[in-house]
Amino acid sequence: MNPAPRYTDFPQYTYPMQYGYPPQYPYAPQPAEWNEPEPNWDAPDYDWDTFAIDALAALPAKPDIPAPKAFRIVTNILFYALVLAIVGGSALFALSKDPQKSYFGYRLYTVKTPSMTPQAGGGSPPGGFRAGDAIVVKLVSPETIQVGDIVTYIPGKDPNVYLTHRVVKILDHLHEDKGLFFVTRGDANDADDPPIRGNAVVGVKVLNIPGTGAVLQFIRDNFILSLVVIISSIGFVILLRMYLGTGVRKRTV
Repeated sequence: MNPAPRYTDFPQYTYPMQYGYPPQYPYAPQPAEWNEPEPNWDAPDYDWDTFAIDALAALPAKPDIPAPKAFRIVTNILFYALVLAIVGGSALFALSKDPQKSYFGYRLYTVKTPSMTPQAGGGSPPGGFRAGDAIVVKLVSPETIQVGDIVTYIPGKDPNVYLTHRVVKILDHLHEDKGLFFVTRGDANDADDPPIRGNAVVGVKVLNIPGTGAVLQFIRDNFILSLVVIISSIGFVILLRMYLGTGVRKRTV
């Protein structure tokens, strides 16, 4: 761009003091009695780069396109379904102090021993878990169990004590006793477990939730407090979604 002219570039305008302007004032106004046209000092002196930048800046902004109504409805349905699932699942599992109670054919157990901990070096089969995890067990018929499945069973006479190990052998008799028997072993153990009858098996492990066993136990022991925290958190998220959604609608109107 060309530099702006100063009053010293025009000899006829070198008398600013008689009109009350200090000598350092860069532009001397034209006296009314002079009949010469006054230069338009406010007119911009564009070069092509400046003109292109200003032209782009003058373009209208792209309007915000609101999300389709059907998409918002679907996302809201999924969100509230997830909320109900969290609250309902927490309530069901927290209130189910009876370990023999199942919901929709599934049970939830907390792992308390490290017998199924995966071993270093990658030598353990997949599906292992650690103490403090939670596992979901699906109730199945013993005849459908195969070698390699991880099963939960009652190892002794106490119906409230459960063990979850991997099946390593399937027998059709034990000594002279015919029937379906399973031999299991923990992935972290060096020896097989004693054989168990097929009717001692509860089900097959289908899901491992790492590190949540302690959380579930806390919910069971402090159900009212946990329910208040869960509902408060969900309410905060709902209010935040409503606030943000209102702001988006106002900007797109």
